[in-house]
Amino acid sequence: MTGSFMAGIVLSGIFVAAAVIVAVIAGKSRDGTLRKNSFVGVRSNKTQSSDTAWRAGQRAAQRTYARLIPVLLVAAIASLVNAFAGGPSWAYVVIVVISGSADAVIAVSSTAAARAAAREEPPHQG
Repeated sequence: MTGSFMAGIVLSGIFVAAAVIVAVIAGKSRDGTLRKNSFVGVRSNKTQSSDTAWRAGQRAAQRTYARLIPVLLVAAIASLVNAFAGGPSWAYVVIVVISGSADAVIAVSSTAAARAAAREEPPHQG
């Protein structure tokens, strides 16, 4: 096994693991069970202003960032295909850059959706 092949296998595993993590967070956000924290979710002044704003923001953001799951799965498949086809190592860089760019666009869209939804909630704890 070559280093490029192993890189593709590892990269594919990372993309699948990331897709699973995003799916879990999206599910908790949709269900309203993602508690305010300092690690995951859209954490802005608006979404952290109250528990109600947090839940509304996460629910709104979930609809957007759940779109990251197919992006990550396509990147995982592309990495596997490149590995098994004996493709060039630089293809992994392209896969990471494209999926990372999609992630950035999705993150910005999710944040905007969360802030808009949180802004509509009253500023008290709920």
